[in-house]
Amino acid sequence: MNVNCVYLLKLYTSAIKESAPPEIGDDADFALLFLLAKAHEIAGTVYYALEKLNIIDDSALDKKWRDKRSQLFHRALIQKQELLRAGVLFDENGIDYMPVKGFFVSSFYPQEDFRTMSDIDVLVSRDNLKKAGELLTQLGYKAKLEGIIHHDVYNKPPFLSIELHHELVGINSEFYDYYSDLTGRYYPEDGHRHRLRDEDAYIFCMVHAYKHFAKCGFGIRTVSDFYFLNKKLLPKLDAEYINNELKKLKISSFVREISDIAEKWFDRQDFDSFSKTEKYILESGVYGTKAHKIENISKEIGYSGFILKRVFPPLREMQAFFPRLRKYPILLPFYYVFRIFRQLSSKRRGNTRKELHTLHKIKEKNKD
Repeated sequence: MNVNCVYLLKLYTSAIKESAPPEIGDDADFALLFLLAKAHEIAGTVYYALEKLNIIDDSALDKKWRDKRSQLFHRALIQKQELLRAGVLFDENGIDYMPVKGFFVSSFYPQEDFRTMSDIDVLVSRDNLKKAGELLTQLGYKAKLEGIIHHDVYNKPPFLSIELHHELVGINSEFYDYYSDLTGRYYPEDGHRHRLRDEDAYIFCMVHAYKHFAKCGFGIRTVSDFYFLNKKLLPKLDAEYINNELKKLKISSFVREISDIAEKWFDRQDFDSFSKTEKYILESGVYGTKAHKIENISKEIGYSGFILKRVFPPLREMQAFFPRLRKYPILLPFYYVFRIFRQLSSKRRGNTRKELHTLHKIKEKNKD
C-alpha cells in the first residue's frame, strides 16, 4: 500500500483523537497527501495534525492546507446556523422536520468541523415538501432539482446546499419497504423538529453506508463515522434490537467488517497489511467512484447485463426518477423511449461514452 496512504491515516487518527502527531518520513509527498485528503474530504481535519509538525516546506502548499481547513471550519458553522434559520421558518409554519445523516453523525466528533458535510439533509413529509421549499427560497435558496428520486435539492451560493427528503431512502432501494413506515422510530425533539430514536439513527447510518459501499464505495471519513458511532453511541443503545434489525436488513457482516477496520486503523494503528476491502475504501474517495459503480454492477449481472440495465432500468429505478410511474406503471415503455432520447442529448451522450470506456477498461483488466 502506498506509504502516503499510511501517513494520511496516521495524521487523520492523530487529529480526530487529538493525540500527538506521528513521525513523518522523508518519503512523504505532501502535495499528494493533500490531494488524497481532499478526495476523502478530510484535508481540513488532517491539517490540525500537520500544523503541529510544521514540516511542510512549500509555503504555497501549506497555505492550501490552511485555507482548506478555514473553509471547512466556516462551512460547518454556517451550515449549523442555516439549519437553525430554516428550523425557525418550519416551526412558524407548522412543518414537522428531521435533520438526518451527516448532521446527526457530526455531533459525536470532538469538533464539528472534523466531520464535514457537503449538504444538509432534512426529512419532511411529502405533503410539506413544496411549502418547505418555498420557505427555503425566502432564505436565498434556489431549487436545483425538484421531483427527483426521494429528495429536492436547494442551493445557495457560494457553497450551501439543503436536500429536502420526503423519504429516508428512494423507491429503488432494497431498503425501501423497511423505511416505508417510520411509526415509533422517531420522536419530537423541539417544536416541530423531530429526531430518530438513537437505535434507529444508528441503523440508518449503517444502511446509508452500506448503500454507498455496495454501489460505488466510500472513503476514510465513513470509516471514522463507524468509529465514533461505535465508541460514543453504541454502548448506550439496545444491542439486542440493533442486532436483530441488522440481521433483518442482511447487513450484519458488513457492519462488523467496517467496524473492525475502524478499530484497526484508529485504535490499533495497524497498517502492516491491507485487506481487499481496505484497499477498496482507500481507492474510493469520500463518495466512491464511477469506476467502482460500473465494476460492482457488471460483477453482479455481467457486462451485457450492465448495458441492458443502463438502457432499460427496472421499474423501481425508473419510478425514482420519474415519479408519475408510481401511479401509472403502464407508461413504463413510453418513459424508456423518452429516457433514451434524453440520453442522446450532447451532455448525456458524453457521459454514456465515458461509462462504456470505463466498462471496456474493467473488462480488459479482468481478462489479465
